[in-house]
Amino acid sequence: MTVWNYEKSAELYGIERWGNPYFGINEKGHVTVAVGGFSCDGGAGAPTRVDLQEIVESLVERGIELPILLRFDGILRSRANEIQRAFDNAIREFNYGASYRLVYPIKVNQQRHVVDVIREAGRNFQIGLEVGSKPEMLAVLAIHDGPDALLVCNGYKDEGYVELALLSRKLGRRPIIVIEQPQELDIVLEVSARLGIEAEVGIRFKPLT
Repeated sequence: MTVWNYEKSAELYGIERWGNPYFGINEKGHVTVAVGGFSCDGGAGAPTRVDLQEIVESLVERGIELPILLRFDGILRSRANEIQRAFDNAIREFNYGASYRLVYPIKVNQQRHVVDVIREAGRNFQIGLEVGSKPEMLAVLAIHDGPDALLVCNGYKDEGYVELALLSRKLGRRPIIVIEQPQELDIVLEVSARLGIEAEVGIRFKPLT
């Protein structure tokens, strides 16, 4: 009879394949999460790991009822920096002539706390934000303050959407209106001419269709 242990649990759930270095399983068989020691936090060596079950049990003992939402900001900061660093390294390795601009899609998680952490993590490399609707753009305009950070505008584009995007330039934002349909370009050109504001556009297309 095979004796089950934490190493078999780690293998069964493949944590090293999807969670390393942020998540793991300790000798008690509990899920652990790294909360510090990442290079983006100025850390060095192995990150500090905490036992999630022990955290939950201690909160319950203090009278806090389930469900409980736990946030680990260090993981967000680490991932943003890792993505940027990967592209920067590839650009240097292959002598690529352009640069890479990291953009966070708001639809992934619109919570203010999450967006603020990602913005602060990417401030050194001007991380941008991507919106797909007018409500998302209104929410982002209140917090997106990077002097050269991109505001990528996707989604359905009527005159109101395009007008709001272009007017954001007067607030010091840098909107990039992504054209997906030919008629969208007509709307952008008409609104741009009416407002007297030059538009920066991007193009989304499928080369094979």
